[in-house]
Amino acid sequence: MLVLDFEKPWLFLETVTKWMQVLKKEIEAVYAEDKSTGIDTENEKAQVQWFQNYVEPAKEDGSGKPSFTDSSALAGGDDIVLPLGDGTLLKHHNLGVPIIIVCNKSDVMPALEKNFEYQDSDFEFIQQNLRTEALKYGATLLYTSTKNGKGIEILKDYVAHRLLATPFTTRAQVLDKDTLFVPSGYDTLDRITVLNDHTKTGSYEETIQAPAKKKVAARKEEEVKAQGDQDFLEAHKGNLEKAGKGERPVRLPMSAVELSTGDTSESPGPAAATATVTTPAVASPGGAPASSLTPGSSAMLQSFFESLMKSESNEGLRKDVEGVIAEEKKKGT
Repeated sequence: MLVLDFEKPWLFLETVTKWMQVLKKEIEAVYAEDKSTGIDTENEKAQVQWFQNYVEPAKEDGSGKPSFTDSSALAGGDDIVLPLGDGTLLKHHNLGVPIIIVCNKSDVMPALEKNFEYQDSDFEFIQQNLRTEALKYGATLLYTSTKNGKGIEILKDYVAHRLLATPFTTRAQVLDKDTLFVPSGYDTLDRITVLNDHTKTGSYEETIQAPAKKKVAARKEEEVKAQGDQDFLEAHKGNLEKAGKGERPVRLPMSAVELSTGDTSESPGPAAATATVTTPAVASPGGAPASSLTPGSSAMLQSFFESLMKSESNEGLRKDVEGVIAEEKKKGT
């Protein structure tokens, strides 16, 4: 039994290849101790016979019990059997022992979809490659999860069936992506080709790649607290007083000026942000028109606040500003 970890599906084929080579080496070492036996004798033939004689259990009838319960027929018999199909129990892959490939932690599939954007086509590609690899060895393929219990009972019953010839009537399951069960003798390349996806053109390692070692953490949104109306007006009280005493700017052709915002103190910190604002040019105090407003001038601030207060969404702010201006005018008189 070879157990794979579904938390790292990109290692599936690499792991199968590695441990099958280890298993073959150990089995050959055992046969080498007795020259009268070999991997290509009785044990190898037994695996071929088991595969050829597999019979899919019948579906359950109305009584809720399977109509086929003869376990001896499942393991083979003397009936005429078909030859092995392409890609089945290939030379140097038939190790003469029953092999079960178990993919554990199938319950992590939703996490793979959420965190690493796996799709159904990716899981079908994984299944296709695993079934093709299992077919070479005549192996059984099974998905399990100890967390939700899926596949565990099937695995226990199937191991007992292969070792002790106990009855086993569970049919192959290839439709649900997280409850896969492909017993030895069921599969063929024709059945596997149903999973072919023409968009998956690369190798297994190219298509099912390992994600970054550390999952990219979701960006935390910075909370920006809006300044209260009174605090805002207090900070600009001096400029508002000047704007309240000045004349309304003369509207001349439009020109672009830079409006500087942000912290202007000498303390270290991020550079002040700048925004380009299109605003009408105004006449200079002497009457001559200026090509643009000087950043930070009273006329510019007055023009900015007037445009700001014209918005219906700033009605409360407009009333506060008008109140401050009216109050300051009274003090001036």
